[in-house]
Amino acid sequence: MTAPTLTIRFDWHGIAVSVAYCPDWSEAYRQVQGQALYHLAISRDGGGPLPMSETGFQSAFVAASVIEAWGGVEAYVRGWLDAFANDPAWIEARDGVQLSLF
Repeated sequence: MTAPTLTIRFDWHGIAVSVAYCPDWSEAYRQVQGQALYHLAISRDGGGPLPMSETGFQSAFVAASVIEAWGGVEAYVRGWLDAFANDPAWIEARDGVQLSLF
């Protein structure tokens, strides 16, 4: 790891989200690919599911060019949350609906 970890927090539809991220996680990746590699650790403050993670935690490695194209870490993570917001598993978890198996 070549850069310090930073943290941002924001509200997404009433859910407190934290993102700890390192904007230059791998020197080797940067040397080979010619760009930095971000490491993101996304979590729901206080626990509970997120649209892309039933545990409320998601780790990801993302090329800097992708983060930049989205306009930064917060915009990227908001886009990711929005992309999964209509997933039936998320809707069930969000609404606390228990479906019958029979």
